Amino acid sequence: MIARVYGEVVEKFGSSVIVDVNGLGYEIQVAAGDYDATLLNSEVIFYTYHHIREQSQELFGFSSLVAKKLFELLITVQGVGPKAALAILSIGNTEEVRNAIANSDAVYIARASGVGKKTAERVTVDLSDKVGYATKQIGGVAGLH
Repeated sequence: MIARVYGEVVEKFGSSVIVDVNGLGYEIQVAAGDYDATLLNSEVIFYTYHHIREQSQELFGFSSLVAKKLFELLITVQGVGPKAALAILSIGNTEEVRNAIANSDAVYIARASGVGKKTAERVTVDLSDKVGYATKQIGGVAGLH
């Protein structure tokens, strides 16, 4: 499992960045905020979620461990895969998304590309009581910021 990637950003395209780690390039899909904040030829650290399927492998990257843990909670919801979870994290910063879920704001969550009203409602119903609990799971990180 690839848990973290540290290296130099050598390319950016779509919603992905390529990070060179000692000559090996990792393509990492990131949320809009992380994409915008990432500069070419800069050193970065991404906490990664390594998604393995029968016919492909993908890396999803996050600038904070809190964002990664929220992503992992999102993909536990029926109908929310990694790409939909990344789209949800792209509609605002981690704290805004967490607050929307905690306050059952399905309209805010439905703003994510490819996430409909029913899925947004399912996210808020399934996770509204868990977003606070997630802070305990990530050990040492106070709050989902």
